[in-house]
Amino acid sequence: MKNKITKQISRFAKKHSKTKAGVTLIELIATIAILGIVSTVSLSALYSVATLAKKGQDMSAAQRTASLVSEQVSLYGNTSTYVEAYASMPLAIKYNNVHTPNGFMDADNGVGNYVDYFVKATDVVDQVGIYKYNGVYNRFDIITLLDDVKSITFDVKKLGVIDTNGSKYILNYTIETDLKYTLTGGVVMNNTVKGKDISTGSYPIKIDASDLVGADHAKVLRLRSTSRQNVDRS
Repeated sequence: MKNKITKQISRFAKKHSKTKAGVTLIELIATIAILGIVSTVSLSALYSVATLAKKGQDMSAAQRTASLVSEQVSLYGNTSTYVEAYASMPLAIKYNNVHTPNGFMDADNGVGNYVDYFVKATDVVDQVGIYKYNGVYNRFDIITLLDDVKSITFDVKKLGVIDTNGSKYILNYTIETDLKYTLTGGVVMNNTVKGKDISTGSYPIKIDASDLVGADHAKVLRLRSTSRQNVDRS
């Protein structure tokens, strides 16, 4: 009787062990399946987040670039300017809207944020700078001087007639040497050009002491523009 009971217990234990093993295997398979699903979802989510982050970085870079371009255009390219050429530095007459409407606007007293710039050729170097009116000596004194400018080339290109009083021009200048200071790099848009030396056509004007042609050659250019008081000292 005792042996019979022992055999039954042994059979029950073996059966229970097999059942337990079967349950464990099913649980393991289920766990692996769940982990597979979770890992797939996680990788997909991570990929989506990474893609969005990359798009965000690209968008941020694009926004920064657009902002910089907009800032540069607003400072250097989207201004209303006229250019006048002289055979020599003209007499310094300060601007007055009643008595001297053709006078010069200095760095402090330009109307509507305008200021006159002068580019002139000397026997040694070209000088570019902002002039400020000196009432004591009745002259414009230079505020910023660019040293070692060997050659500056101005390209004036006609864009089309805008009214009966003048034409629309684009003025592009290049400086052919490294400078300690630079004056507002790039292009000045929408210029109304005055002065017989650069009144028509599309051709370069070279301000260079080695390229002087008679008294009528433009040795001095007067540029009037807005938003250009600050000189880039980088």
